[in-house]
Amino acid sequence: MFVNVSRDQNVTATFSFKSNQTFVDLEVADIVFSPDDKPKLGDTRSLKAIVKNNENFGFSYSFNYNIYTPSGPAGGSGGCCPYIGPNETREHSIGTINFNLVGKYTIEFSSYPDNYADSRPTNNFRSEYILIGNQTNQTYVDLAVGPITIFPPNPVAGLVYFNYTISNKGTIATNATSFTYIYGPFNSKFSRAKYCIKIDPGETKYYWDNFSAYVGGGWNISIGVVVEKGYPCYSEEIETNMTNNNQTIKFYVLNTTYLCGDVNGDKRNSLTDVISLINYLFKNGPAPSPLLAGDANGDKILNLADVTYLVNYLFKRGPKPSCGGEPNCYCT
Repeated sequence: MFVNVSRDQNVTATFSFKSNQTFVDLEVADIVFSPDDKPKLGDTRSLKAIVKNNENFGFSYSFNYNIYTPSGPAGGSGGCCPYIGPNETREHSIGTINFNLVGKYTIEFSSYPDNYADSRPTNNFRSEYILIGNQTNQTYVDLAVGPITIFPPNPVAGLVYFNYTISNKGTIATNATSFTYIYGPFNSKFSRAKYCIKIDPGETKYYWDNFSAYVGGGWNISIGVVVEKGYPCYSEEIETNMTNNNQTIKFYVLNTTYLCGDVNGDKRNSLTDVISLINYLFKNGPAPSPLLAGDANGDKILNLADVTYLVNYLFKRGPKPSCGGEPNCYCT
């Protein structure tokens, strides 16, 4: 008999942007059992979710939870508008689980502030994966999600590209499912999944995707990966040691238009833009705002080629700066 409890390690990559929007940091800090020892086959446990307000002001919020057993959904519900005070921690009872089947049990809990429709908390979603087995096994699966990056780093309305990695740090090959949750302003949410990813021990796989973002508030992209047992992904292993299987990145979508090649923000193309771009690239000077304003040749990369492109345009009758298809960009 063995049991392994695997918990998400929520890692947030934070980007700082100029914006009048505010993130409200309402954290789902933990999901706990009562009794608090690890469950085994035949046990019953009560569940509680711990919600923490990391702000110095209070507000009301809503929450939802779902419970899944090896035989399918086993309950879920939610609630509206409890008040949480400044830096307060609250507990929510989310029912019980009877661990009477071998396989994977999943508990999901999410929360979001009701009075901040243009905001999303940093760690508002948490999953617990409990795997119950009936035999011992010395091998294990350890899937880690690498850092999530977005492009452009200062996005405007339109397509936002993101990439991430999934690595198998365990000792056996496994099939897995990765989930992409994208949270937008006004509490919108949509998800995608890549099924039956076969990853060998020590292997890292790279993925990219995009979605259409609109102006208003903050956006979150969360990537989580789990070992799948059963159709359509089948793995003999159900013993896991997931140490870093979830990551989140947050960012704003800017609502300003910009002149392509206007690095210093004075609404015109001149020698000062060339100097400002050189200072940013090579002397730790201030970045263009938005960053793509410095992308003079429209290739979505800021480098020496953009400096050369601006010099040719300003002094050698070269082609004018290119927007590269960016919707909030304009050219003179």
